[in-house]
Amino acid sequence: MLAHASERQDRYGQKQRLFLACALQKAYGLPGPDLTGGRIRDEDIAQQFDAGQQHVKKHLTSLTAVFERLENQDKEEGTRPYWALTHAIAFFMLEMCLLVDKRNVEIPVPVPHASLIRLIDRLLSHRYEVAVVDFNYDCVLETETWERPSIAHFGWDCGRERHVIARDSEGTPLSELVKRKRFQPPLDAGSFQARAELIKPHGDMCTFLRGSKEVYYRGGRHSHTTSAIFPARLADISDDDWFVRSSILPPSRSRYRHRAAFYEQEASRFENSLVGSDIIIVIGWSGMGADDYYEPIFERARRTRSSRPRLVVINKALDDQRGHGECVVRRLSELFDVTIEPDDLLMDGFTEVSVRTVEGLLLGK
Repeated sequence: MLAHASERQDRYGQKQRLFLACALQKAYGLPGPDLTGGRIRDEDIAQQFDAGQQHVKKHLTSLTAVFERLENQDKEEGTRPYWALTHAIAFFMLEMCLLVDKRNVEIPVPVPHASLIRLIDRLLSHRYEVAVVDFNYDCVLETETWERPSIAHFGWDCGRERHVIARDSEGTPLSELVKRKRFQPPLDAGSFQARAELIKPHGDMCTFLRGSKEVYYRGGRHSHTTSAIFPARLADISDDDWFVRSSILPPSRSRYRHRAAFYEQEASRFENSLVGSDIIIVIGWSGMGADDYYEPIFERARRTRSSRPRLVVINKALDDQRGHGECVVRRLSELFDVTIEPDDLLMDGFTEVSVRTVEGLLLGK
């Protein structure tokens, strides 16, 4: 089902409702006022958002299905709501990161992401080369590195130079910020000797802004923050305005996917990691064949590899009666062309215990 904004009336929640309402209104031809203009009344946003949510619940519509409907519409009709929907996802992911940030760090709470950071740190200290392929839209893993410096002694290799848009409190359009070269340097990771490669094939909650020659970033993995700059209004998003496009792409084939070199570069880095890795650890698996865009990448990687990798799986069997666990194992075995050994299959979920178990499997402890 579609992710919706939290009930808290914050500065992101209402705008997310607006962007979601616009996408659902256009995707399903729902009647209502034009939401793409200037100031939209809160009651109109609430009414359209509720109507869209009811339609989603009635027809059990998936997020992918909404994207596909917008992609199949006329370009001039479907472009703005398509990118509005990607920004709505970004709002939700930003809210998740803010909730993580607000936890009381003085209390030792088990956090799997922190355990994963610790595991990466240990692997790097044992001279492993580590590549992290993250299909989540959030940036929790990245921010854990900076918020827990006592356990992370490495930096992220994002594969490209970063140009970060500076904060602006005047509501200046993103395109103007780029033209004025209002950039700030990202947090310095040069002091770390060890670096782990970070690959995000679906992008994340940050915004990418394309100028005439380069791609500029704000937020997310690129500046190692949990902030982002979004379009001030839907009217800012047009068919030819690259300055307000989100870096998030849906788990579906997309006519927009190849419009920026960023995605091709991330897909290439993903394929290279599949080919060059001796050990592959899969944490969570929700695609189950839905993301067929990546099927050819797995196929090419299998043909290119000289040997089969060792595959370790951390997942949760949501419903054994429906065979979810067996389906996960079968799917991954087919994708990687390997037989998963019982010791390499951890089906109790992504927990600190599972991370420690993986550490013992790989480091013998």
